[in-house]
Amino acid sequence: MSDVYHTDEILKKLDSSGNSFYSFLSKNTMDVGILHLMPGEKDSQGPHINDELYYIISGNGLIHIENNDVPIRRGSVIFIPAGKKHYFHGNTNELQILYVFAGEDKDI
Repeated sequence: MSDVYHTDEILKKLDSSGNSFYSFLSKNTMDVGILHLMPGEKDSQGPHINDELYYIISGNGLIHIENNDVPIRRGSVIFIPAGKKHYFHGNTNELQILYVFAGEDKDI
């Protein structure tokens, strides 16, 4: 079965959830959702047990990967291998990020 998702509908569900992230697709092989951070909001995620891919929908800032800060902006695609410490920070405007886990979303 194929599914079609619309970002505007997902963002409404995320806003009403009261969380900074919302997983909208969860299968045995992947977990997909949106992370939403306001300026100054702390990204509290830890390393995960699976590889992860991020796509920056809107905003800019930095992603901290291990000991490096890397600039990100709308359209950036970021691959994070399983087990790598990472988090977003330094955004001066609203940051919306699509995430895809290769497997179920679980922290280490």
